[in-house]
Amino acid sequence: MSTSASTLSSQLIAAPASDSSRLYETLGYIDGYDAVMNGDYAFVAYKETDRATGASLVKIQSKGTSGASFDPAEMRARCREAAANNQSYFTWGYSFTPSLGDPRQIEFRVYQQAGAPHALEIFIVTRKADGSAQEPKIWRTENFLKEAAPARAPLAVAPVSDASRLYENLGYVEAYDAVLNCDYAFVAYKETERDSNQWRVYIRSTQTAGGSFEPAAIKNKARETGAQGKSYFTWGYSFEPNAGDPRQIEFRVYVVDGLPHHIEILVRLRKADHTADQPKSVTFAWPQA
Repeated sequence: MSTSASTLSSQLIAAPASDSSRLYETLGYIDGYDAVMNGDYAFVAYKETDRATGASLVKIQSKGTSGASFDPAEMRARCREAAANNQSYFTWGYSFTPSLGDPRQIEFRVYQQAGAPHALEIFIVTRKADGSAQEPKIWRTENFLKEAAPARAPLAVAPVSDASRLYENLGYVEAYDAVLNCDYAFVAYKETERDSNQWRVYIRSTQTAGGSFEPAAIKNKARETGAQGKSYFTWGYSFEPNAGDPRQIEFRVYVVDGLPHHIEILVRLRKADHTADQPKSVTFAWPQA
């Protein structure tokens, strides 16, 4: 394997020229000669930044094929999925897969490390005059998405307070299930009726049912649980693990001296091999009357 290096003067393709609205920065270039078709393949990778917003994309432009656009949010989502499936990289955009009669191979590979984008690679194999494969050529750059991942908005939120009800956030937790390639998110909040001052706690979920915690019912259950010598009880939706599915979701109300003390949202989902992932949880105090 070899890394292709070419001077700008010899490049067969170049990144666009920067203008008043966009800044273009060349990241790398690679080309390869295919003797069967007596033609060149050439690829240039570059970063495009919108001057007004600062938003950027990495792109690959090609001579001889289609290219690719690497949106940071899409790359981070796919890298997380690849990590969950124990894949060191995935391909994106145009690709050419070798076959029995044609050994050419073109791939744009995104490598992940700990579920985050790590390196971008252009991998090309062209043909000799007899139709057999040339040695692969590779261009690679690490940290091609240098910007820190933007803070993601919560996937579940409490309702917005209005003239009749006040809503207060109590806790939030999210977890990723690699088998479904899906996020579970839970938000807990207190709802108070402004005219009567009556209140209750709710848990809202993106993928499951939630829970409604009425103070009188919770206090009665807490007294019963304390009398039985137990430290907590579950309330609302729950998912119990079994031999074929280790997922576990519980809304736990912990009891101290026969009274509700705090609530825990416990979420354990799955790795790509269907085994249990590490649990995630959030704990918040039971509101005072």
